[in-house]
Amino acid sequence: MTDDYGRIARFYDRLMEPINRPLHQLMVSLADPGPDAQVLDIGCGTGLLLEAFLTATDGAAEIHGLDRSPAMLDVARDRLGTRADLTVGDATDMPYGNDTFDIVTCSLMLHELDTDLARAILAEADRVARPNATIIITDYYVGSLRFKGRLWRAFSYGAEFFAGVKHFAAWRRHVQAGGIPIALPDAWTVRQQKVVAGGNLAIWVCDTASVT
Repeated sequence: MTDDYGRIARFYDRLMEPINRPLHQLMVSLADPGPDAQVLDIGCGTGLLLEAFLTATDGAAEIHGLDRSPAMLDVARDRLGTRADLTVGDATDMPYGNDTFDIVTCSLMLHELDTDLARAILAEADRVARPNATIIITDYYVGSLRFKGRLWRAFSYGAEFFAGVKHFAAWRRHVQAGGIPIALPDAWTVRQQKVVAGGNLAIWVCDTASVT
């Protein structure tokens, strides 16, 4: 399998960490993890969000990360050591049991994919999440931009182009198709939609279906 991030993994955070770290801190705040929370980050990349969960729970949460890029996970292992379970894998067929996680996150990944594939990943997220679990997704927002948002969108345009032709094309298709809301499972309830970065990004806090 070709590793699309192989050539940029080692310096990815130099470009993206100033943007991603505040977003990840906000995601953790919205998730409000308990000390015994079981957390899965789909598309965990270099492990920044996982590190934020560990910091927020004083290292008590059980942390899992899945990513298709071995190079990105190598960086995550350097960052996290043995504090997280990190797995190279396919997000449409995750190696976890049903009803395993209290919190499932996905940050700035789904825009790389066509809508059907994004739906398949979120359906799999629903499978591994416990009833009443919290799902938190951060990605590009399709809507009006404030002035700050226009600046962030220009930066995003460059970052997505830098990531490669295929990645850039997928990002444009994602925005044109309507973004994250059209991929969410019908059974989920959007508890909160928080638009950030001047309208360039949003965080969706979703509840899975309750036990009936």
